[in-house]
Amino acid sequence: MSSLIDSLRPTAWSRFLLVGFALIIAVMLGALVAIWGIGTRELVIFTLVVLTVIVVAIPSDRILRLGFALWIFTFGFGWRTIYLAPNLTIHPSEVLAVLLFFAIALQSLVYHQKVDFSIPPVMLLLVAWSVIGIVVGVMRGNPIDVVLHEFKIFFVAIPSYYVVKHLIASRRDWERAILLSILVAVYISGLGLMDVFAPDLTKRLQGESVETIRTTITGFDRAGFLFYGHVAAGLVVFTFFGVTVRQLVAVRSNGWIRLIWGSALMADLFAMYLSGFRGLWYAMVVFLIAYAFVQKRSWVLLVLAALAIPFLPSAFMQRFESLYNLQYADSSQFKRIDRVTAAFDLLKENPLLGVGWGGSGYVHSDLIQIGANLGILGLGLFSLWIVHLIWRMFQLTRQSGWIGESASGLFATFCGLAVIFAGEGVIVWAQLTVPIWFLFAMGYKLDELARSSVTPNFGGTLVAKQVNL
Repeated sequence: MSSLIDSLRPTAWSRFLLVGFALIIAVMLGALVAIWGIGTRELVIFTLVVLTVIVVAIPSDRILRLGFALWIFTFGFGWRTIYLAPNLTIHPSEVLAVLLFFAIALQSLVYHQKVDFSIPPVMLLLVAWSVIGIVVGVMRGNPIDVVLHEFKIFFVAIPSYYVVKHLIASRRDWERAILLSILVAVYISGLGLMDVFAPDLTKRLQGESVETIRTTITGFDRAGFLFYGHVAAGLVVFTFFGVTVRQLVAVRSNGWIRLIWGSALMADLFAMYLSGFRGLWYAMVVFLIAYAFVQKRSWVLLVLAALAIPFLPSAFMQRFESLYNLQYADSSQFKRIDRVTAAFDLLKENPLLGVGWGGSGYVHSDLIQIGANLGILGLGLFSLWIVHLIWRMFQLTRQSGWIGESASGLFATFCGLAVIFAGEGVIVWAQLTVPIWFLFAMGYKLDELARSSVTPNFGGTLVAKQVNL
């Protein structure tokens, strides 16, 4: 295999042929799009097939790292999914996570490398227990496509963990992956800003007459994030907001670099504001308090946020208060209350095993939905997983240098995500959940890097001294 890879190293002629072949493929794809009306979904499928062949046929470090970067970029694909059944779709981020996991296993066989397949016990127990959710769901007659759809989103947490565990071997790798995720968040934020400030551009990209602004009953204008596919894009932006704050606060560079990070941070803030998700706004409050708690010099962020409140429009304040002031409540809020009440009743009636995947419907509260579907034990394992990650990040914040700074951003983010899990519906959408699984895995990897030494071997493959977590 190594001789095969050596033979594939590009020469001047091979580069020329490769460029020519790429141009031919581009022309053919353009013709297919124009003549047969092939859309983004079909192009994504074609691209994934090509990547599958490349990654499986040549599982080298360079190819795997390229696949890893592409996986992070798929977090920005939004609602572009592959249709399998009415209630069963696959997101490209799920496909690449599983694909990279098997490619890593294949590489270990090809190069006779010893691979550490240890995994945090609470994470393994949670996914194992979720298998029971399939059995219970099928026995209760829940739609099989819904059962599989909800289960696979939890299952993909395992390959996501291993991909990060084995493809990040140093601080440089970790920070490069974080940088790519920040770029994805800024890209998504730009789509929301475009809907509000350049709606004509959005309409040209969409190729149809659409409304780029969504107005709630309280009069708050929400960005549609139409090119992303859903207003829930703000939740993905929040997932990577904490690491963006870390770049701005911890960076030790010139003013231009700080200006760039500050601009990225402002774009994220505007996007989350324009998304109009109340749960997201409450999560931001928790984030700021948690971050200021572990980074004392960051109290200025909390003060600036407090000073900005009087300048926000009254529609924002009414929507923010609607959670506890029913004078400003809208119909969706009452629907959420009904859903949560119904799911909680299911939990009380089926406390041990729950009603299985797909049994409680879309509750719009992840914690209650997990409890109703998997029972008290499933809810307890999921909650323990989150608490464990928060606690580990809090412990790491006490370290000096980049470890402590990075852990501070993750600690505050995980605290905010706990609020989102309580009040929003995320776990039924892979496009929203896989980025969270990625960030959880990055937290575990940060913990591992803090307790292990990483050195390259003479074969060119990065090898880390693994520590069981």
